Amino acid sequence: MATPKTTLWDPAPHTKAKHQMLQGYLGAWFPIIAQGFPSRGPTYVDAFAGPGEYTDGSPGSPVIALRHALRDDVVGRCDKVRLLFIEERTDRYKHLRSLINAHFANLPPNLVLRTVNGSYEHDLIPELIKIRGLAGPLFVNLDGWGTDTRYNIVRTIAAQRSAEVLVTFSSQHFIRFTKLEDRPEGDLVFGTDAWRKIASSGSPAEKKGRLLGLYRSRLADAGFPYSLIFEL
Repeated sequence: MATPKTTLWDPAPHTKAKHQMLQGYLGAWFPIIAQGFPSRGPTYVDAFAGPGEYTDGSPGSPVIALRHALRDDVVGRCDKVRLLFIEERTDRYKHLRSLINAHFANLPPNLVLRTVNGSYEHDLIPELIKIRGLAGPLFVNLDGWGTDTRYNIVRTIAAQRSAEVLVTFSSQHFIRFTKLEDRPEGDLVFGTDAWRKIASSGSPAEKKGRLLGLYRSRLADAGFPYSLIFEL
């Protein structure tokens, strides 16, 4: 799927499947964390928040997370529940803000919600510090377009206590552009240039498997020893 240029766009089938997965996972994660860490509470981050909805009215990941955070067995049990939404494009950020204001106007005082019109690379950690989101369990949704998530950010998140990440990884992109020596994305995503040699030989299926294997090993090196891969 090409990167959308408009404020809102139609959700692709893989997007719907991804949100269904996220819905189920957060539906369990929020109450589990709330029960186990009521004084610290959960912190959810959407690093590529988007506008919050699609053209068909279906909710984006920020709205999915906010709905779960507002459940009685989550916000009703914790001293604080923190959510941080970061969106770089101003039009999408404004749409997200208007959506939240229209549908979530009266938030409970112990729910801290911060929306930022900025870059996750520069704003994620500073904004987490502002809302004191590094003190407890942390879930960071790095669901970009498959080449957005920098390895140094993943490593920084891994250094935090009880942290989890959801990363979108596009192996096809790295296979396609492996011959362009001035292509920086792969080096930044993997935190190494080892991917170039892997992606330059073998069948597409072999390249894909090796790239995934390398990325999983890089996640382990960063501080995430356990990872689960699902394909959409």
